[in-house]
Amino acid sequence: MRKGFTLIEILATITIATLLVTPILRLMDSGTKGVYKGAERTTAILAAADLIEAIRGVEFAVIPPRPPDQYYSVPEIRQMVASNLRRNLPFFNQYEDKFLIGIAISEIRPENDRNPAAPSKLRLVAIQVMWKNVMGGEESITVSSMITDSRAD
Repeated sequence: MRKGFTLIEILATITIATLLVTPILRLMDSGTKGVYKGAERTTAILAAADLIEAIRGVEFAVIPPRPPDQYYSVPEIRQMVASNLRRNLPFFNQYEDKFLIGIAISEIRPENDRNPAAPSKLRLVAIQVMWKNVMGGEESITVSSMITDSRAD
C-alpha cells in the first residue's frame, strides 16, 4: 500500500479551505471599514466639541450671530478667538485637513421676551462637520450646544 495523499484529496482540501476562508476575509474587511468609519465619526465629534468649547470661552461681543444660511469658517473663528479667550482652549488646525467645518451661531430669545432690542443672553452654536469616508461617500454630523454669556448682566 502506498503512503501519501492523492491529487484529488489535495484539490478537495484546497477547495474546501478556499470556500471557508473567503467569507471570513470579507467579514474582516467590513469590520476594518467599520472601525475606520467609527474613528472618523469620533474625530469629527471631537473637532466640533473643541470648537464649541473655544467659542464658549469668548465673550458674545467678539463673535456676533449670523443669519442661519451664513456660516463662520474655522480660520474666521480662530482669528476672532485667538486674543479673546478667557480660558486656555485654543483650537488647533489639526482637523482642517480632513474635515470641512461650518459654524452657525444664532441668538435664542424666549417667546415672551419683553425687550427684543436688548442683546440676547443665550445662543445656539451649531457645528456642521463634513468629510469623505473610507468607502468614498460623504458623511456629515451636526453638533449643537446652547451657551450663555457668563459676563452678561
